[in-house]
Amino acid sequence: MKTESAIATAGNKPVAATPAVSQPAATPAAPKPAAPMPAAAAAPKQATPTPAAPKRPVLQKPADRKPVAQKPSAQRPAARPVKPANGSTAPAAATAASGFNGQAAAATDASTVDIGRPVARIHPYRVVLADIEGTTTDIAFVHDVLFPYARTHVEPFLRAHASDPAVAAVIRDLHAQSVDDVAALAAGGPKAAAIPGAADFVGIDDPANLDQVIANVKWQMAHDRKSTPLKALQGHIWRSAYESGKVKGHLYTDVLPALYHYQAVGVPVFIYSSGSIAAQKLLFGHSDFGDLQPMLAGYFDTTIGNKLAPKSYGDILQQIRVALNDPKLQRQDILFLSDNSVEVSAARTARLQVALALRPGNPPIGASIMAKYPCFHSFSQLISPELHAFWTNNKALKRKREATLAPVATAPAAPASAPDVAAPPAKKQKKPSKLDDPVVRAAIARKAVLDTVAKQLAAKDSSAAPAASTE
Repeated sequence: MKTESAIATAGNKPVAATPAVSQPAATPAAPKPAAPMPAAAAAPKQATPTPAAPKRPVLQKPADRKPVAQKPSAQRPAARPVKPANGSTAPAAATAASGFNGQAAAATDASTVDIGRPVARIHPYRVVLADIEGTTTDIAFVHDVLFPYARTHVEPFLRAHASDPAVAAVIRDLHAQSVDDVAALAAGGPKAAAIPGAADFVGIDDPANLDQVIANVKWQMAHDRKSTPLKALQGHIWRSAYESGKVKGHLYTDVLPALYHYQAVGVPVFIYSSGSIAAQKLLFGHSDFGDLQPMLAGYFDTTIGNKLAPKSYGDILQQIRVALNDPKLQRQDILFLSDNSVEVSAARTARLQVALALRPGNPPIGASIMAKYPCFHSFSQLISPELHAFWTNNKALKRKREATLAPVATAPAAPASAPDVAAPPAKKQKKPSKLDDPVVRAAIARKAVLDTVAKQLAAKDSSAAPAASTE
């Protein structure tokens, strides 16, 4: 009980003695410390600065220390989330946007948690060969915008342009294909099995009969046939839609920064799609980001061969060698990108490097197939510091960059021995600008894409806020 009285005197506080009065054993000791109290009372002004300090023991009570110790642990998960529980959390959205992953940044589901991590099992490559549908472009744009437009306008287009030379050539090809289909169906075998929708086949007996031609085209489109004449006709139909502005070619927002990066380091990008070359040029020439055709090195369609045949990729290699004037280009120097595992398998059989696109809305891919091939959600995963170092140090790519960025040679001045010939006025040299550097242009484009994605995410969060408040 001496301890309690000592605590009461140490505080120099009359209220502290009241607990001792409530206990019978402490009553004899209470009068003794009361003697020095007049000294403390004699100088009340000297004790006034200390009343704020006695409150500290009150804050240090066990009941008050618990909340203070729990605050850091309660805030820690929100400060550094490892894996967000859902895609609506602000830290998850900011992390996705900071990786310049474009369209995939808005899709913060479980499949895009590690979207910014570079893809493993990809060796240094010098050329990119990319598919369109499900790889650079949302598959929904093709099936929900382009195909319905062609289906709706095929009849009026054919009746209005059947006499045009280009359209007439397509109609002849459609008729020749119909004749081959009839022969294949009569003989049976693999060729007949390869014709989609053979049970309700619609042929063309007379190419001048537009009703038969239209019916055949609609039958092919209903079964999503990848025939060369059909794709050529669709390209002609889509041209008017693109040129009039009714349709804009969709591209994932991570594609544009990748194109800038590839252009800066001298890596050419080619397109290989089942759509016609004309349709490919329309999509990239009238895209959401403007005309991107100057950033592409070339196009291939099924006229070079079926995308499921390994031979097609060998033929593409030969044409790329000619286009780049690089006869030493090897098969493994080309990286083929597609969302179709059968196409990826054919390209790997041709000994090209491959990567499988896992975009939102693409058909599901089995775990065994995903384990077999490198997979990516965004083009940013195909660019790593190691690959960038390889591209910047590669001699062939360096020569290509130097040829692209070489200054234009000016005309030599007139010799001094010919005074009668007036020398042309010297052209004013353009001052170098930072915008002339392709790396700077790539950084500017990347920032623009990030700003666009951030605005989209902010708009999405603001629209979802009222629903969350009602809950």
